[in-house]
Amino acid sequence: MPHFMAGGAGGVGQLTENEQNEQNLKITSAIDKMDDELKDRFKALYTIQSLCKDFDEEETKEIRKLEILYENKYKDIYQQRERIINSKDTLPDEII
Repeated sequence: MPHFMAGGAGGVGQLTENEQNEQNLKITSAIDKMDDELKDRFKALYTIQSLCKDFDEEETKEIRKLEILYENKYKDIYQQRERIINSKDTLPDEII
């Protein structure tokens, strides 16, 4: 997923490790065949893109941690709401 797109579809469309390695090899091979004048610029751009990819992966992991944290916080509220909707609990005075 590009660095400028938040969220995602659960990994849909992500490359496998082998596919990623093949893609990296193609890119580095193409860069190596370039004129020296362009080669350094493309190496720098490739390095920057790799950093963006690393940050994307870190961001995705941190977002998931936050999602799990709030899923757990809401769990009790959702359970209480379900019990009230289905008349399994008396209505607590503090929320009326």
